Amino acid sequence: MTKLNKQIAVLALLLALAVVVTVIAYRLPDAEVRQAQEQEKAVQINSGDVQAVVLSNSSGTSAFLNTPMGVIADGDDAGLYSQQKLISLVYGLTHIDADMEIAEPDADSFGFDTPAAQVSILLDNSTVRLTLGRRSPVAEEYYLKNEDSGKVYLVSAEAAELMTQPADDLRDLSLFPAISSENLAQLQQIRISSGESSMLLCQVQTDTLSTFFGLVEPVVAVLNWENVYRQVLSAVFTLTPDHYVSDSRPLSDFGLDAPEYTLELLIDGQTYRCGFSAKDPDTYYCANLDKTLVCEIKREKIDFLSVNYIDLIGNSVYNRSAADVSRLSAKYSGGSVSLEITGEGESLTASTGTQQLDSAETVELFRSIGTIPMAAELSGAEETQSPVLTLCYTMRDGSEDILEFMPISDRQCAVFINGSAEFATYLTSAEDIIRAFDKLK
Repeated sequence: MTKLNKQIAVLALLLALAVVVTVIAYRLPDAEVRQAQEQEKAVQINSGDVQAVVLSNSSGTSAFLNTPMGVIADGDDAGLYSQQKLISLVYGLTHIDADMEIAEPDADSFGFDTPAAQVSILLDNSTVRLTLGRRSPVAEEYYLKNEDSGKVYLVSAEAAELMTQPADDLRDLSLFPAISSENLAQLQQIRISSGESSMLLCQVQTDTLSTFFGLVEPVVAVLNWENVYRQVLSAVFTLTPDHYVSDSRPLSDFGLDAPEYTLELLIDGQTYRCGFSAKDPDTYYCANLDKTLVCEIKREKIDFLSVNYIDLIGNSVYNRSAADVSRLSAKYSGGSVSLEITGEGESLTASTGTQQLDSAETVELFRSIGTIPMAAELSGAEETQSPVLTLCYTMRDGSEDILEFMPISDRQCAVFINGSAEFATYLTSAEDIIRAFDKLK
């Protein structure tokens, strides 16, 4: 072997060793982190091994049995409890992460002599006992002691709240049957009322699988679906009270005989009326107004009840997707144009007879003619002139929407939708739509 070859061999060996050392150095911290993560568990028990849980805190002592049929609250009123909450309780108490383990657990300053809560987790042949102490003076965590091992941990405020919550908060506090994107079709109407004002949204029947809502009161209008979902529906999906208050006192004790807000939902043919009255700036009392169960709910959860219907309309007084339309015609002083729309998705096309637009061109056309900004609400006393533009949308289900743009000044025109006008738009908006159709002639 030549001297050069020997040098190459040595370099290759050194490089290989460097790679091995780098891999070991890289993996070792990961292994240490994994080991630390495995050790940082205040409680780690298989929920299926739990026979019962006994929870004691300032609200009293409650027992919950873990059976093959589900988690059952021990007592005559077991049927009042939420199965989902009970399952979450058992799982949460058997899987408590520790932010850190206290090195000197013999200190007497953790508040275990006057515990905030105590938990007994009964297993087949043993019992795990936990004691929750006071909150750490320097952080959001709480002290937790495993009585069997004698170890003390710092645990999150969420874990502490799980142990200190009143048993009544584990009851079924729902105001109406659960609504989600999966069963949204069952939600037929939404009415939000406050004082003398009221807004009614009704489900719009379409030939698609999607569920949409249109505004019926105080005006009839097509809504921006994204705004409705983001500002109203997503809040309805998660509208769950936070704390139990009473199920025996009259609603008038909480101002719910004349609530500040009322939410009325028509779900699968049945009406649910929910009332909300302020307890303090951050908390509201709430109840199904046909029952006596009163709860508390965070103000942020009901902010949607003050939404303005104009916000739901969005940036256009009329919204219509090209996929919903089979024919669109425009008539104005410069002539008329008619389009036939077929297909959907990438196969969506529009044809004037002499021109054919592909999917992207069709979507862009509908975007340009579908932006009809709101300039003002109409009082009904405005004098109108002959329409400068008439649009006729024929839907794929055979229904029609006719839009007429009638000037009420030299800058604005009323937008009549099927003979009724609630809003005015800018005259320039009608002119922009006309120019878009002129390009198709």
